[in-house]
Amino acid sequence: MLFPLPLKRRPVLWLMLPALPLLFIVNGASGTTSPISGYWTWTVAHSILLILVPTAVSATGAALEASRLRSARATNSLNLRPAPLVLADALWPSLGAGLSLQIVAIALTAISAPGGESRIPLELLGAISAMIFLHTALGFAFGSLFRAVIGVPLALVASYSWLGFTGTFDWPPLRHLAGLVLETCCSIDEQPVSASVIAVTIFSVVTSFGLLLAAAALLKASSVQIPVAGLVAVAVVVMATVVGLAIASPLTTTSAEQRAASESVCSGDRVKVCLFPEQLSEASLPSTVERMVLRLDLPSRNVTEVFAGSGSSTPERIAFRYLPGMTTEQIARSLASGFNRDQILQCDEPARRSIARSEVGDMIRGWMYVTMLELPPSSLDVDDPASQLPSFEKLLDLTAQGQASWIASRLPSLSDCTVDPDPRVGT
Repeated sequence: MLFPLPLKRRPVLWLMLPALPLLFIVNGASGTTSPISGYWTWTVAHSILLILVPTAVSATGAALEASRLRSARATNSLNLRPAPLVLADALWPSLGAGLSLQIVAIALTAISAPGGESRIPLELLGAISAMIFLHTALGFAFGSLFRAVIGVPLALVASYSWLGFTGTFDWPPLRHLAGLVLETCCSIDEQPVSASVIAVTIFSVVTSFGLLLAAAALLKASSVQIPVAGLVAVAVVVMATVVGLAIASPLTTTSAEQRAASESVCSGDRVKVCLFPEQLSEASLPSTVERMVLRLDLPSRNVTEVFAGSGSSTPERIAFRYLPGMTTEQIARSLASGFNRDQILQCDEPARRSIARSEVGDMIRGWMYVTMLELPPSSLDVDDPASQLPSFEKLLDLTAQGQASWIASRLPSLSDCTVDPDPRVGT
């Protein structure tokens, strides 16, 4: 009885044996201390940290397959099958092995951070598949060009280098072509940057076909002459690189952007609280946030909306970061930070005024924290900047109306460099 898996003819299947425990090891080394549960986009993106293992297996396996065909070049030209079928038969085990290992990688990530009922990010899965296809084609090209003793190590080194060392470049577009930067996506209030996903997908797929065209000619699996195939392959790779870099040129070192507001769910009477479905594990959260914000009775800041995200705050809207499981104290700190986010300017002024402006901001955040939680001043951590300022104690000795008036009078100095910041109280 024949064994269903052709282990002798498909060496990549043997490579999966050490790759599986290696995945567990790499997963343990790259684990996060605060996994985001209930959001498949984060789970899939975080699994890209482990893609070094699947791509190494695919590249190495494809190099071995190409080396086998290279040794039979004299008879390859007599094969009546079309070149695409020959390449497909040689590539599918290595590509399938890489994809299978990446599925295991996603499963390992999902153990600590399951995606729940959130949307499956098909665009990320497509980009990951394209990346593995590229490394498979890269290994196949090295195997067709060199003997196995040289081609296999080169394929492994090239695969690791393309993913690992591109992350050290200061030029962000190159990182997006490699694709490992997709791991920076995404917190619950973020989504993948479309340009990043498109750039790595187009570059990987088009470059793969260029490499395979050259490999087919080298292996005499096609009737195209080697010089012609080489020139066409170079032209295809250059075109893929130029197009990919053009798409990725506006991007930064992250592949995440603010999630579409249309996906959020809003509720509240006097203050509208907008959160994403994955953040609503606690039904009382919107009402808790609304009550906390309503305690900030400021004459110059009529907050009417609170939304989850890293966007800019305005006098009427507060942007704050929230992860399920945060305590009320952590929520208060996030709201206080969001209240002044993008408000404290970096002004071209003497150091004395910059320090004073920073102190005003610290005092406002400290006041918001204790006011939203209705706590005494002693509740502030000793590491909190406001607790180190003598003026902060004087501020909290004022009446509630006096505190609100002081805060309202200092807020303009945070967002206007022409207004003199004054952290003193009672003057």
